[in-house]
Amino acid sequence: AAAQPNFLEPVAATDKAPWTGCWGGVHLGYANQSTDIGGLVSFEAKDVTYGLGGGCDYQVTGTKLVVGLMGDYSFTKAESAIADYDRSWFVGGRGGILLSDSLLAYLLVGYTSLDGSAPVGIPFSVDHRGLTLGAGLEAMLAKHWSIKVEYRRVDLGSDATGLAGF
Repeated sequence: AAAQPNFLEPVAATDKAPWTGCWGGVHLGYANQSTDIGGLVSFEAKDVTYGLGGGCDYQVTGTKLVVGLMGDYSFTKAESAIADYDRSWFVGGRGGILLSDSLLAYLLVGYTSLDGSAPVGIPFSVDHRGLTLGAGLEAMLAKHWSIKVEYRRVDLGSDATGLAGF
């Protein structure tokens, strides 16, 4: 029988995977926001999203476990019949396991706010907020350089609409 991996076993210290420390970067992605009104009408807003992010991670000494705090601010031009979305922010944490010295698999949880306005110049603002869950893979390319692929699912269950500027 094949030996099961032990995620708490010691990891060799290398300069190749400095997982403890703070980071910052840019991101590019795709947003798909769906709104369903009473099961009768649904609207979708889709577009490219881009922005800045950062955080701090800590590799638990002598293990393959990495935990951290993170946040980002994103811009988009996603439009639907009921709202034009232009920005969002996220704050949360992540925890993961090093699959190798240079590859991290992680889960994340946090809070997202998606902001925008009603279309066609109507003076209303739209603010959706909710719980975010996700998963990702981050690969260390070189010291201080990494790339990641991430999926986030945001439940925008609580909505707020109000007059802009009031």
